[in-house]
Amino acid sequence: MALSFNPGIFRAITLAFGLVMLLGLLLARALPVQAAGVVTDCSNDAQLRSMLAGGGAVTFNCNGNGSPATIVVSPSIVITTGLTTLDGGNKVTLSGAQHNRIFYVDAGVFGSPLGFTLRHIVLANGDAGTGYGGCLAMGFFATVLLDDVTVQHCRTENNAQGGGIYNALGNLTLVSSRVLTNSAGAGGGIS
Repeated sequence: MALSFNPGIFRAITLAFGLVMLLGLLLARALPVQAAGVVTDCSNDAQLRSMLAGGGAVTFNCNGNGSPATIVVSPSIVITTGLTTLDGGNKVTLSGAQHNRIFYVDAGVFGSPLGFTLRHIVLANGDAGTGYGGCLAMGFFATVLLDDVTVQHCRTENNAQGGGIYNALGNLTLVSSRVLTNSAGAGGGIS
């Protein structure tokens, strides 16, 4: 039995496929334009906090000359804007001063996971108390990438999990990163 080509059916299938693709493009949500910024005041976390609220790519030029700096974060910075990147340029340490968690990455929205990337930075001395994630806590479905990041000397108390990092069913990726000397009731480094 030989198969025959029917041009009418081929055109109908091609038209239907084109309409489905066009409908997909029309219904797709465009990602918001994100601001970028350079933190120059590293004496406290105010400028950093303000720039992270807008999302986008945030870098550092501490004191206008790129000198190394430790910035104490208090209270914890909550990341709620998608597609946010923070690059410390291998010169910045963010510290919880043994009193605060440094970052909480809010839950992603279905179909649009929250993306937070940390690069070339140290997170140190975070303390979530009896909460989870001494330095970094991730909400459900949050997406976090740590690229050349050190997470160290962070803790939680009692039975709380994730001395360094707590991941609540999110997507956590570590590339060339270190999780060192963190402590918790369960999952001292990552839980």
